[in-house]
Amino acid sequence: MLYFSQEELQKVQKQRRKHIIIYVSSAVAFLIFTIGMFLWYTTLPYKSPTITVVKIIEYVVVALFVIYSFIYLGLVFRRVNRYYKTLVDLKNNKKENYSGSFIGYDETLHEYNGVDFKTLNFLEWNKYRKEYFERDVYVFYERDFPKLKENQIYNYKTQSNILYEIEISENKQSEDQK
Repeated sequence: MLYFSQEELQKVQKQRRKHIIIYVSSAVAFLIFTIGMFLWYTTLPYKSPTITVVKIIEYVVVALFVIYSFIYLGLVFRRVNRYYKTLVDLKNNKKENYSGSFIGYDETLHEYNGVDFKTLNFLEWNKYRKEYFERDVYVFYERDFPKLKENQIYNYKTQSNILYEIEISENKQSEDQK
């Protein structure tokens, strides 16, 4: 069962592009307003009482745009962009194959590279130490867990410990243990 989907990547890419367009258009509107205020300021006569009004308006608008930029880029765009980068890495980078016995779900929120995850817990055989160890495999927090049976052996692919694909193993013991 392929946990990663190309449709999800395309959806997030559209959402990211939408956020970039929104921010760039608001920055262009701010720039046009600032140029207009500057032109109005330069056309005013020397020591005009309106100069103070123009400066106050410009200072307030600049402060509001800076606050808007920090909030929009720091909260909204940052989360979407990091999720997008994680999906691109998941698609393009090298995957590692593992085999292990599923032992449970963990709903605890984990943050990795700015993206929220929950974990699947597997028991794997370490062929170098000749002992079992517990591996936590990340799945996206917003998605449902894949339906897995406890103590069933699964073969799965991960990229940076993020689940890419999972399937039931045909063997009764993990491939690493052989």
